[in-house]
Amino acid sequence: MAEMPFNVLLLGESEAGWASLHKQLQKRGCRCQFAHSPKEALATGGPHAFDLILSTMPVARIEPFVAELGNAQSNVFYCHPVEDGCWWLPVVRHGRQCFGAPGVRGGEFLAILDQMIRDGSSPTPTAPSSSTEPDLAPAVTAGRPARA
Repeated sequence: MAEMPFNVLLLGESEAGWASLHKQLQKRGCRCQFAHSPKEALATGGPHAFDLILSTMPVARIEPFVAELGNAQSNVFYCHPVEDGCWWLPVVRHGRQCFGAPGVRGGEFLAILDQMIRDGSSPTPTAPSSSTEPDLAPAVTAGRPARA
């Protein structure tokens, strides 16, 4: 039986800003789709069609879309720009809201992405055990992050 592709929604105002990450996702075998707004994203098949949703839009702007997830096992991350890159902030992990969870830097996010892809690439996987969920705790807990 062929493995289903890992479906990723890139949610942002401009496709150009996703070029580098889009290449990284394609190298990993992900099927990517782009939407300019939460309304457009809902029209693409809704949030249930995606394993991973990445957004450059502020969380307040995508809240209605996140609310549509319901029981979907999707993962949602918000890209928060910082002076020389970005932090990926988890919004939903395996269908559960996780506002306030520690963020991760770009390179760390790619490692988490690799683990999400390895752990399952079905739009509706069974809930993972705690041993298969990537640990986000080492990223940032307080204060200014150390430079790599």
